[in-house]
Amino acid sequence: MAVVLSLVWASLFWRDKRTAWIAGLAVFSHFLADWPLHNHDLALYPFSDAHLGYGLWGKLGTTSWLLEGAFCATLIAFAEWRNSARGVSYRWAVLVLVLLYFQMSPLLSPMKFIAQLSEPAAHLLHGALVAVGFLIPGLFLSWLIDRAERSPA
Repeated sequence: MAVVLSLVWASLFWRDKRTAWIAGLAVFSHFLADWPLHNHDLALYPFSDAHLGYGLWGKLGTTSWLLEGAFCATLIAFAEWRNSARGVSYRWAVLVLVLLYFQMSPLLSPMKFIAQLSEPAAHLLHGALVAVGFLIPGLFLSWLIDRAERSPA
């Protein structure tokens, strides 16, 4: 499914092949980054019995959230360093990522509350929030980055 979702996302940028490749690889890299963290819950396809995931969330608990934050901070620092010579700043995108990071903390995550709902509401609402949680920040970050690229600081 990561390949299918990567192709779907890349198709949104089909006018610029380089951007489409980068967008598709970014989505697929999310799957690769998730693989060690997820608790054997990454389905190969919808309704699949086969699931992937090494389970660091379960093994490390809150520490896995801190490791994800450190990984994101490293990538942000690299992007800022790499693009500073061009006069491009991603300050607003960084702010959005920081807010998303804290919103998904073990203490503030809305998924804690959704897990307490009865079925099928819990699964349906969880799926809807995951979809919205990927689409809206992804689109917003894409817009912010495009805006930064068009008007260097």
